[in-house]
Amino acid sequence: MGTGSQIMQRLSVGEKTIVGAGAVGVKGLPSNATAVGIPTKIINNRVENK
Repeated sequence: MGTGSQIMQRLSVGEKTIVGAGAVGVKGLPSNATAVGIPTKIINNRVENK
């Protein structure tokens, strides 16, 4: 969670999700995503190799 970011209401943020500074989340965010902006927009969805 970046500085000044806000997640509105009771939304879920998945594991290992990155939220940019100043972002405002109005929808839930999936795991391994990178989200930025007002409202948040997913710009990357990382897949981990095992």
